[in-house]
Amino acid sequence: MANQNINNTIINIELLYVYISDFKNLNKIQINFTGLGSYKIEENSNILKLYYQENRKYPKSIFPINMHTSNVKLINNVTAIIGQNGAGKSNILEYLKRILSNELLFNEDSIIIFKINNEVKLYHSFEKSIELQGKLDIEIVRSIEADSFFIRTQILKNDLSKRFEKLSLPFLSSSRVVFYSPLADFQNFPFHDNDPPYNDISTNYLLEYDQGKGEEFSKTKFDKNLSHKSQTTRRFIDLIYSGLPLPEEISKFIPNETYIQINRLNDPTYNSKNLNPDDELFLKQFTKKVHESWNMAYQLKEIGNEIEYQRLKFKTEFSYSLILHFFHNKEDEFEADSMLDGSEIDWGWSMGDIVRFYFEYQKWKPNSIYLLLYNSIISAIESSVKFSELSTESFSFSVDMSVDLITLYSNYLNYENLFIDTYHPSGLLDFYWRGISSGEKTLLDLFARLLHTKKVRFVNAGASELGRTSAINNIFLLIDEGEIGFHPQWQKNYLKYLIDFLKYTYCDYNVQLFLTSHSPFLISDLPRENVVFIGKNGQNSKLFDPKNLNLTFGGNIHEMLIDSFFLTEGIIGAFSQEIINNLISEILSDNAIKADRIIELKHIIETIGETVVRTKLLNMLSEKKTRDNI
Repeated sequence: MANQNINNTIINIELLYVYISDFKNLNKIQINFTGLGSYKIEENSNILKLYYQENRKYPKSIFPINMHTSNVKLINNVTAIIGQNGAGKSNILEYLKRILSNELLFNEDSIIIFKINNEVKLYHSFEKSIELQGKLDIEIVRSIEADSFFIRTQILKNDLSKRFEKLSLPFLSSSRVVFYSPLADFQNFPFHDNDPPYNDISTNYLLEYDQGKGEEFSKTKFDKNLSHKSQTTRRFIDLIYSGLPLPEEISKFIPNETYIQINRLNDPTYNSKNLNPDDELFLKQFTKKVHESWNMAYQLKEIGNEIEYQRLKFKTEFSYSLILHFFHNKEDEFEADSMLDGSEIDWGWSMGDIVRFYFEYQKWKPNSIYLLLYNSIISAIESSVKFSELSTESFSFSVDMSVDLITLYSNYLNYENLFIDTYHPSGLLDFYWRGISSGEKTLLDLFARLLHTKKVRFVNAGASELGRTSAINNIFLLIDEGEIGFHPQWQKNYLKYLIDFLKYTYCDYNVQLFLTSHSPFLISDLPRENVVFIGKNGQNSKLFDPKNLNLTFGGNIHEMLIDSFFLTEGIIGAFSQEIINNLISEILSDNAIKADRIIELKHIIETIGETVVRTKLLNMLSEKKTRDNI
């Protein structure tokens, strides 16, 4: 076996080929991930023969792509995996995750070809030998675990536990695998306690683990959803404030204005059972102070000072809301003696001074968290010029990039974290962005997850370790149907925007992308050699040779939709197709059609968008009318 103690010298790794012997519905599947040529294994009883056919017509200037700051780091290649529903696209990604994360098992037959620092190496776990055909310059490593290879069968017979032993490719320690899927289909839910060996930024995973093992987030089902919402917002804010020098096409739809919504609760004294007399007295006096502040705000409005009116009103609203949230929480969670002596408060003070004094001198220790949140929100309101009342229970204002929203939101998360596994009413604040579509938000959420996982050095949300010290040179990015929910225009831009984002954000790494998709727009961005076409063969999958398929790069979307990989029964909706089919049957029948029905059929035909079909059906209807009148 070749010396693999080369981790410090690994600069670039690219996956070129995989032979999958038996995995789910993938049986003896061979997949090429390079357009420069294709590898093929022929198997007989005694030996495996490896052939290679160079593709001299492949355009070498498309891939690899230089990163923004360097011609050393590259986006090595992009592969799209396209196929019919249930053909095995996601299974291919799952197998790739296992290979690239060193999760292949000891007793699995597999062949993997990598290009490592421009040298091609083949790794396999077959007992058979592999014989190179032609003038192939490939180093063959007959076993991933050379010491145990020749006695593998005997080991398995004597020790069944060995069947769970992992194979190993040590050079992959310089790489990380990142997996993304926007779907929340709850497969494999709940997850096992152990984190996957790859970096999982899929929605399924984050819904379960966004609270983090190293952070004090609630484990209840309800608060897990709140944690995911909170962490999604945090990642979004980090993206907005990242300062990445992104291309204008991407920067223009990253919002530069954030809306903060204040959610008020009912006065807890209405149905209170636990508030002591001092608490009730404080709330009664504080409510008077709130009304005084409101009156001062309306006086500003009367003299035409609209902005200062809104600012004072919103500062009043937030002060009132924070106090109400505190008392709801106090009633349910804290001891009654957490209240300070109300006689120490001078009710002639400003509302802000009263709130600060109240929290500063609480006997309850986390009062500093309340103070930090209060001061950061009040400061944000004072800088705002846009305010709106959404209802009697909620109010929102906007902040621009001059506000330190990262610190503000961290203060809010610290506030929320005070009430882990409690019954306190959460959701004092909400953060949202106007003017972005659901598709834009999905794309930005992908970008935010990619940025965040790089920031934490590709450690999972649920991982206990805080970081990894080994050098990272290579990223394998696997995306499962990432364009779901996109408007066609966003599907059209998806790959370009993703590549542009990676060029700036992942410029310190070499990157290889593997994408599954149902979108013809994606494969129109790739040469057919960069597309894996997979179909069904009974219960198993089968691959199609791209040389036997239509050209894809810059291809016509309608022609690709007609291809059976996307639509098997035409390119119009099934509902309209059924109506048109019934209409044709009615016209072709021997039964006469009444005059009023002729008119209705004509109206239906005239709504058909396809000119050729519409003209043909109108002619058929005219001929039918003539025959019926003879």
